[in-house]
Amino acid sequence: MPFQPSPEPRRQTRALAPIFLLTLALCTITMPAHATEEPEYRVVRELPGIELRQ
Repeated sequence: MPFQPSPEPRRQTRALAPIFLLTLALCTITMPAHATEEPEYRVVRELPGIELRQ
């Protein structure tokens, strides 16, 4: 009796391929909306290890 592989691994591969591609796309897309600039400030007073900003 010859060995015949079951079709299950192909189904798993077909299911995992879109998930892998979607994950790869989401990880490589840049998200500029998440970058926030630091607001303008002026240092009023400096203490050891502390800056008072205004």
